[in-house]
Amino acid sequence: MKFTLAVAILSASAFAAPPVPEVMDEETFYNLTLPEFTPSGDRIVDWRFDEKHLQKRKECLGTGGIANGQCVRYYSNPGCAEQDHIKGYKPTCAGNCYVDRFHAVKAIGDGTYSTNCELYSDTQCQNSLGSVGGKTGGGHCKSASGWSMKCYYRC
Repeated sequence: MKFTLAVAILSASAFAAPPVPEVMDEETFYNLTLPEFTPSGDRIVDWRFDEKHLQKRKECLGTGGIANGQCVRYYSNPGCAEQDHIKGYKPTCAGNCYVDRFHAVKAIGDGTYSTNCELYSDTQCQNSLGSVGGKTGGGHCKSASGWSMKCYYRC
């Protein structure tokens, strides 16, 4: 009887509901104090209002699908329309957790290697919303409302 109950509890936990997105308004988000690292040990990069990374964001103006064209762009509305573009950056293999509000993300490769992103509903890259990427050329868009992301290029 004890064995059957333990198996039933373990089986039920395997089918648990996906994590609930972190509910937060814009004011709370922009006043939030972030830790230096995620619970899994990845460095948190706060791009909500970080001036020192503006130059890196500007470097992401290359054309996807050609050498040095790798880029991650994120948007204020679903669909990755250029008029809704918030920011962009060149991804690396560092595994950093980038924090900023988004409603869509476009992962763009350089023609040889792909850019891949995991999107999260919280500010510490813990509750996955899904992934986008895997294309070496012009990029792939995913509409998802989130607070953080991890993006990788040539890893």
